[in-house]
Amino acid sequence: MMSKGLENFVSEFPYGGTSTELMEHYRSLLKERLGFIAVSLKMRDLEKRISEVARERFPVTIVGKRGVGRETVARAIHLEGPSWWRRCFTVDLTGYSEAEAKRLLVGYREGGLFKETRIEQGIFQLAARSTLCFSNFDSYPRSVQMLIFAAWESGKFIRGDTNSEEKFTARLIFLVQRPPNELVRHGEIDEKVVPMLSAYEMHVPPLSERREDILPLAEKFLTEASNILGLRRKTLSREAERWLKKAPWTQNIPQLKKVIYLAYLTASDEELKPHHFALLHDDNIVGYEKAQLEEIGLAEVVEKKLEIFLERLKGLDTLGLYDVIISKVEEPLIRLVMNYTGGNQIRASRLLGINRNTLRAKIRKYDLKVKRGRGR
Repeated sequence: MMSKGLENFVSEFPYGGTSTELMEHYRSLLKERLGFIAVSLKMRDLEKRISEVARERFPVTIVGKRGVGRETVARAIHLEGPSWWRRCFTVDLTGYSEAEAKRLLVGYREGGLFKETRIEQGIFQLAARSTLCFSNFDSYPRSVQMLIFAAWESGKFIRGDTNSEEKFTARLIFLVQRPPNELVRHGEIDEKVVPMLSAYEMHVPPLSERREDILPLAEKFLTEASNILGLRRKTLSREAERWLKKAPWTQNIPQLKKVIYLAYLTASDEELKPHHFALLHDDNIVGYEKAQLEEIGLAEVVEKKLEIFLERLKGLDTLGLYDVIISKVEEPLIRLVMNYTGGNQIRASRLLGINRNTLRAKIRKYDLKVKRGRGR
């Protein structure tokens, strides 16, 4: 049976080619929409493995930290397989009770003499001859894990809506954060299901191990943001590109996407620079380490902070603004220089370019506690 999306495509696409050419063109559009990025060596290797495993029927376990793109890899496997034109089912039964999960998997029939009979097909039947992807499989109740295993091992299951036996024909993919052997060791899965999860393992590396993919992903999210918001597309400056490639991205792709979208919304410039990514949440620098700070000009940081400060004034008449701002810069500058020189006022005044009496006056003004020592 043809999917609804494919029906619409066939009816609307003015193409005079053969049905095979038409279908392949539709598949290429689906792959393009998926946006699988494989620039780094690790992801190119993973892409090859996807092509190799896609046409097989054995289960695949995709291992990787949260946010690395396990779902994207699962869908890429589906699109490369023989049932690519069917719907790919992704299910997460985390938090469901045994009874609730069973109803979802095999279906159910309820009602009686005085109630309207309600019949619902289960996911096992809906995903027949297609791909069934279980997200966070290790968090399911043990009985639910065993129900899935039994259907796979025996190749059949009992339908809950008709109480009849039916073949189990779905291709299984499991998304977990740790390899099956580790999950067994930590008591998160039953040892009996290991053969199913170990049939074929694929590991998706975090962004920190494939930095060549960061900029293509960022460009993808910039295009998405432009299309969704209906605004002119923004570009990345060279400095911004360097910053994005160096940032730690501990939360992987969702964190990168969030930062790109927020920068797109908050930046008035058409070219994004490092400070557009740095000062996003409560005026605090996000994801910065010393190496990343070196990529930002001091004037850029000060200007951004001043923009936020002036926005908060909301038109209020504030007297002495110049003195207030200068003091906010001057105080930490003198403190840092004094600490740098180990409290040596002669060296500090020379570095600052002011005389020693002026320096003493400012130390008293800001009530600075100087750390005395050898300095640098």
